[in-house]
Order: sequence, then structure tokens, then C-alpha cells
Amino acid sequence: PRLDGELAACSRGGGGVVPGVLAGGPAGRAGLRPLRGTADGRSFLGDVILQVGPQRVGRQEELLAALGGYQAGDEVELVVLRERREVGVRVVLDEGG
Repeated sequence: PRLDGELAACSRGGGGVVPGVLAGGPAGRAGLRPLRGTADGRSFLGDVILQVGPQRVGRQEELLAALGGYQAGDEVELVVLRERREVGVRVVLDEGG
């Protein structure tokens, strides 16, 4: 299963950065916020996934392994770091690809 696009390891504090979100995809429907860039090359961090279901994740490999325990159509509770606060987000997973 996947959320949308690649999930990259966050360089500080662990977890997985959401680099992009498709409006109609699972992450978009769940309201996840992606990494954003500006015309002058600056980047702004969106959501960082810290937990998938009951499992905390600190690296990309842990995040992908945690997601691998679910199937397409499963609803999963994520904990994300958003604007320095931990927030719960429910997402329904799609097929990987």
C-alpha cells in the first residue's frame, strides 16, 4: 500500500516527510500536507509521519515496513508532526505502484 509518491526520511527528528500529495489520492483525501517549494528555491516542511497505527517510525525503512503491514482499502491512523504539534490523521490506503 502507499500514501502518495515517495516517502523520504526526515533529516531531523526521524519520521517520513510527505514530499507530494495528489488531490484525489489517499494522502490528499486525508488532508496530509506536502513539502512545498517557492519560486526562489526555499522549501517549507509539510507533515512528517511519526506513527503508523500503534508503531512509531523514525526512518524511511520503518515507515515503509509499517505501511507494508496493511492492505489496500485499510483505514490507518497516522500521527504526523504538523507545525510543531502531533496531530492524528486517518487515511485509507490505495494499491502500491
